Amino acid sequence: MSKLNRLASVAHNIGHHASSGLAWLYPHLWEVCQTVETRDATVSLLAAKPYPADRPHHEYLATALGALHETFCRMLAAEDWTPDELTAATVRFTFPENPVDGTDYSVEVRLTARGRTLHSAQRQWSTR
Repeated sequence: MSKLNRLASVAHNIGHHASSGLAWLYPHLWEVCQTVETRDATVSLLAAKPYPADRPHHEYLATALGALHETFCRMLAAEDWTPDELTAATVRFTFPENPVDGTDYSVEVRLTARGRTLHSAQRQWSTR
């Protein structure tokens, strides 16, 4: 498997992790987005403290995003990549127009390395 294919695997896997309950982002990210009346947030996975600068601080969200960064770094290492080899790594969370309780959202991951951007998208929609 080529090294870029392995990075594509990381994009896919971190997207699934970020959209799962294991990431502990719900409901904290939704609550923070509501306070600034927006439906989305973008986080840099390369930042040691990946909290969006334009959002009010929320302790539980800060902890969850820190753990997401650590999980991302572990996933990179497992696929023989280092954060220094990437020029960008973001995850964007988007909530629908009228979310019921913040459980409906989509996750889009973009990783850039060697002049190529790899993209992965996941959707977590409530079944209610």
